[in-house]
Amino acid sequence: MNKKAVILLVGPAFLVGVLTASVVVRMNSKSHFNWLETSIEKKHFGVSYSTKALFGSDIPLPKIKKITGKIKFVKRSNDGASVNLGYLANISQENLDKSNIPKKYLKQRPVIIEGQKVILEPIDEVVYEVMFNFVLKDKDGFEVLEVASKPETIYSGKKNELQGIIQQQIPIELVSRVVHVQMETQVTKCVTCE
Repeated sequence: MNKKAVILLVGPAFLVGVLTASVVVRMNSKSHFNWLETSIEKKHFGVSYSTKALFGSDIPLPKIKKITGKIKFVKRSNDGASVNLGYLANISQENLDKSNIPKKYLKQRPVIIEGQKVILEPIDEVVYEVMFNFVLKDKDGFEVLEVASKPETIYSGKKNELQGIIQQQIPIELVSRVVHVQMETQVTKCVTCE
């Protein structure tokens, strides 16, 4: 076989291989811009409590019935070198047990907000602040990156749907390594108790 025949046979095969690899890489990277379900630790729904939430709250947080979440990478920069993480989280909570409400919250009470005296009505439910941590992992389960949301507000007795975009930039080269995302919820404080 002469050299021209070898080049004619190998050249197209090489080109097909390069094009196939290129299509696979593009498809994999595009899939990261679709919604990806997060995993949540089964025990306690992956919920932790700050010291302020545990010891600075006189109204206990009602039981969390269910937490679900999903993320997607969002292109927001013009340079294409980084992305942001968008999230959608759902937290369902039981109603506040009225027997757990301290008496001071069961009547009208004056408070100062931004220098203004305001009369607060008796409460039926409680409001807490939470933050989400998203642990991005590779195919072997190693942590690639961890990012945190801004504070969000949840209400007892409701199905809370929370959606946001984390401002921290994530280098685009890390996105293709992410195959699993673990969502953790931290209860940071009782808003009603302040």
